[in-house]
Amino acid sequence: MPGRRASGLGLGPHIEAVVVSCEQDLLGAVTVLFRRFDPDIVVGWDVQGGSVGYLLQRSAILDAAAARSSDAAAAANPSFSTNNSSGSSGSGGALLRLLSRAPRLDADPRNGRDSYGDDHASGLWLWGRTVLNLWRVLRSELKLQSYAQPAVAARVLRRRLAAYPHAALAEWYTGPARGAVLSHVLERARVNLDLLGRLGLVQRTAEMARLFGISFFDVLRCVTSANARVFFCMYCHRKTLLSFFWRQVARQAAMECIPLVMEPRSKFYADPVVVLDFQSLYPSMVIAYNLCFSTIMGRLDLSDAGHTTTDRAGVDPAGTSPPSSEGTSEGGPYVSPNGAVFCSTDQRVGVLPRMLRELLETRIMVKGAMKRARDRGERVLERTLDARQFALKMISNVTYGYTAAGYSGRMPMAELADAIVECGRATLEAAIRMVESHPPWGARVVYGDTDSLFVLLEGRSTEEAFRVGKEIAAAVTRSNPPAVVLKLEKVYTSSLLVSKKRYVGHSIEDPRPPYNPRLDAKGIELVRRDQCPFVNKMQEKCIRVLFTTRDLSAVKAYCIRQWTRALAGRAGIQDFIFQKEVKLGTYASETYMPLAAIVATKRMVRDPASKPKRGERVPYVVVHGPPGARLMDLVVGPEALVGEGAQGGAGVPRVNAQYYISKVALPALDRLLSLAGVDVKRWYAEMPRPRHRSMSAFIAVGLASTAAVLQPQVALSRLAAAERAQAHTAALCAHCTGHPTQGLRCQALDCAVLFERREADIEATAARELCCDLKLM
Repeated sequence: MPGRRASGLGLGPHIEAVVVSCEQDLLGAVTVLFRRFDPDIVVGWDVQGGSVGYLLQRSAILDAAAARSSDAAAAANPSFSTNNSSGSSGSGGALLRLLSRAPRLDADPRNGRDSYGDDHASGLWLWGRTVLNLWRVLRSELKLQSYAQPAVAARVLRRRLAAYPHAALAEWYTGPARGAVLSHVLERARVNLDLLGRLGLVQRTAEMARLFGISFFDVLRCVTSANARVFFCMYCHRKTLLSFFWRQVARQAAMECIPLVMEPRSKFYADPVVVLDFQSLYPSMVIAYNLCFSTIMGRLDLSDAGHTTTDRAGVDPAGTSPPSSEGTSEGGPYVSPNGAVFCSTDQRVGVLPRMLRELLETRIMVKGAMKRARDRGERVLERTLDARQFALKMISNVTYGYTAAGYSGRMPMAELADAIVECGRATLEAAIRMVESHPPWGARVVYGDTDSLFVLLEGRSTEEAFRVGKEIAAAVTRSNPPAVVLKLEKVYTSSLLVSKKRYVGHSIEDPRPPYNPRLDAKGIELVRRDQCPFVNKMQEKCIRVLFTTRDLSAVKAYCIRQWTRALAGRAGIQDFIFQKEVKLGTYASETYMPLAAIVATKRMVRDPASKPKRGERVPYVVVHGPPGARLMDLVVGPEALVGEGAQGGAGVPRVNAQYYISKVALPALDRLLSLAGVDVKRWYAEMPRPRHRSMSAFIAVGLASTAAVLQPQVALSRLAAAERAQAHTAALCAHCTGHPTQGLRCQALDCAVLFERREADIEATAARELCCDLKLM
């Protein structure tokens, strides 16, 4: 390996560092390392912009520069030969040949990548290796507002990571703090491995690949993976090979059926609402009614009441009498609600039903083995079995999608997909009729969604709700084929049904008292990542107070307190940060783009290397501006409020609290609290407006007026308090980073201490200026 061994950098006793003299030798050292360890999996947080992608880009540039130098030398001296060169210039080409599928990467960033890689994977293909672009992989594993490495580490590992500007790292690397830079990079690499281990990503993916018989990388691919999983499972259960030609798929009719999603009876429910859920509804429909490619016999044409024919799909065996359109006759074919005819299990058991039944039974068996492994304390075996049962669950859930994937699927069939949906819809409708036609229950269905029922039990206690819910589940289960099971999932002691797919409730899953309800929400701003924490927190607290106390005056008092804090500037800056995805190059206009894209474009003007990756969530804040300013001119990145230039306080943008309250928070709160008879906008209109706490206002009015308002001892006490807060936040950052100076350069936007430190710095600077103006310093 070129270079020399290095020591004394403070990297630990087990870390080997090699010092090289130039960038070409560095690429050669990386090439030697790859050949030495020959890794099967290459992991990087941002493989495209950093890590291996950056190395390949530099390798291509150096290789091209060396080629141009050789051509120029050969033109100047015909006797010049490339064999006369030192040989170090070939290190870049060696790395390219070792790693990249393409023999060479040009300046065009699209070369060597594909559109799927830009959206989901690494965008790089390495010979014989799997590349994990970790931040993109974690997008499908975790639901976070920010996928920056410090934010993910804080959520998953409960560990704080420092985030330094590139300029600061470059400055430290050229000075005596080089060891700190290397330690920082090494910690980032360790965090990648810790995240893989904590989430069990490699183990779970390997178990899926082993179970389905597909490659490791194919498991990580979304649509292709789902189709491949079902196809290989069907292949293992086949009697004859099933396949469609693309011309057959093109001639199929469009799908006509959709799941049943009722319009809820929107209101605030103070009585218990029982939530019942069909266990694996679509797989159970396939098993119960023998729905499969291999069992479909055709489709009834009921347009003419006097004739019954079959067309489009399947076969009509000679001598088979037309089935009844009411369902399954004894031992005869089954007619699904959409008119598709399927033979009975006496004639043929379908491939899909047999496959799904074995998958579900195997999952039950694996979960039992996992419980026994947990009891014995075998953690490794337990995690392996958990990965297997999760893989079995995923394959059963995507089977319907395989039959309905008309664009990306290998074998879609519209009649089969419609039959599965219509059977599930008919089952749900039959359950609704049964619930509402049984007077002893006194139940009323207020909402239904695909495979779940929300049943209101007016005037009942929580204990009675669990009892009636179990009776309903048992009765509906008995009225359906054995494979169809309705289960009592939870009971909402209080709930708000807003609209389709949007509701929230106080959920209890364990029927044994004492009850410990938790907040269960879907579709509202509380669980949406495109909202700022200011709205999320306010909505969550209002709902909790409403569900717990049933006192609207307590909700009003909380809202007024939060609005007052925001208008007075006492709320944390981190609560006003939006995080939204950006896909530059896909917008119709470069002027009128989403606000996050505008902020990303402004940042690229200052630093072209800061271009966001496709689908990356870009943070931004709405600040105050001149009267009549457009919203697109009032958005800035959070670094403008907490960057190094913001410490002095002069010219620092101020969060536009009026915008956040009137345009974001009030509509979100009104959608929920209006169901309880509350006019939230009136609350805000009638509340007194506070004065902003910024001390710069006192400085702006001049020495005479400030002296009349603030006594000298008050100014000194504020200065002392500001300096104590400044020292406290600096100590917290120094403890996290291990060095006082490094802590002050950290810009981890997910850390609340960062914003507290910047606010303390601004407050201390303003207090010092005020004391100087009062001649107290």
